[in-house]
Amino acid sequence: MEAAAACLPEDVVLEILVRVADAAFLFRCAMACKRWLRLVVDPSFLRRCWPEDACDPSSLLGCFTTQHQYRRHDCQFCSKPVFLPVPRQSTTLGSFVPSAAGLLDRAVPLVARRGLILVRVAGAHADLATRYQYCDLVLNLAVYNLFAGTCDVLPPLRCDSLSARDDTKGYAILTGAELQSDLSFFKVLIIGLDKSESRHNLHTFSSSRSGWSTPTHCFCPRERPRILLDTILHRDAVVCRDTTHWIFSDSSNNYTLGVDVVTDHVTSLSKLPIPPELMQPSHIPYSTPMLCAMAGGTLSSCSLYTGGSLLEIWTRQDDADAWLRTRVIHLQLPKHIADGHGGGLAICWAEKSRTLLALHSPETLYIADAETGAMEEVPTQLHGDDARTASLLRDAMAIEMDWPALFLSRLGNLSF
Repeated sequence: MEAAAACLPEDVVLEILVRVADAAFLFRCAMACKRWLRLVVDPSFLRRCWPEDACDPSSLLGCFTTQHQYRRHDCQFCSKPVFLPVPRQSTTLGSFVPSAAGLLDRAVPLVARRGLILVRVAGAHADLATRYQYCDLVLNLAVYNLFAGTCDVLPPLRCDSLSARDDTKGYAILTGAELQSDLSFFKVLIIGLDKSESRHNLHTFSSSRSGWSTPTHCFCPRERPRILLDTILHRDAVVCRDTTHWIFSDSSNNYTLGVDVVTDHVTSLSKLPIPPELMQPSHIPYSTPMLCAMAGGTLSSCSLYTGGSLLEIWTRQDDADAWLRTRVIHLQLPKHIADGHGGGLAICWAEKSRTLLALHSPETLYIADAETGAMEEVPTQLHGDDARTASLLRDAMAIEMDWPALFLSRLGNLSF
């Protein structure tokens, strides 16, 4: 049997391997023999299995959220991340994330992208009360690399002047593949409101340097006197065509801010238009607009309407100030939700799988397929009062895996 398999032409073996749908099983196939290892780790084969711009449902492993627990023995709060796996996913996050000497147990997930997770961790001398209040003097951050199973602790970021409110800070993490660098390279961007001067500053860190950059000013009220953006609607950024985008709001409008991923310069600040008819009470969205990246790297915005049963997609045109409603997806709500009351709340967008995580009750989290409208419940297994659980799930962050990068990172250095 083994001799017969060894005699198969390589093109036949490739056709067999490319039909292995499960990533974990394909990984085991690559470890079976040197010949299969050489074929599987070829970048052209990996991109054939997972095309760059194609929708890949298998990339979504689940989501992270932060659970706050009250410790009765010392009357203190502590926080820990909780991973909620996608029911259909056979690959578990535990296969890739190390314990890192308990660091993950004291972490607050902030943003994830293509196998990298940026988390806020407690400082060595911070007590539990200070950690729970998210100390506004120093940000202690770490980056988990799911490809290599490693954790990089970043230099502390002094942020004395930054507002302590979480809704005034936005985060982004960029991979080496996006920046045309090696797989171990990464870059972190943080934008925050300066509480003393009412302007936004951008802080950057790259793994090739030893410290954070000097903060740069993005914009301030003196430059645009009619715009005072004090709230970031979603802290995680969207990356489209070499630009990082966040969505802000002022008292009456929403805006998108674009930052070049290479130069860190602000490239755009444009108003996100909402047609007057959608401002009527019957059309006001149940969820705030959320930026997302669609096919071809186009910047889009999505919102849930009509009790969470409609997902509307707006796409930015070549003119940065022009947005068109390009799709309306009818979500296939489960009967017990469709017959109930209340709306859906968009939590986060999963780029590679093109799915939306939405909250339809304080303890019910769903994955909505933006292509078909199909919905699937994510078991939370979380306990507590409704308000606390709902607040917990609002912080959920999608975890997606870049499978080609994982295969190259884990298997590329093995000898054939």
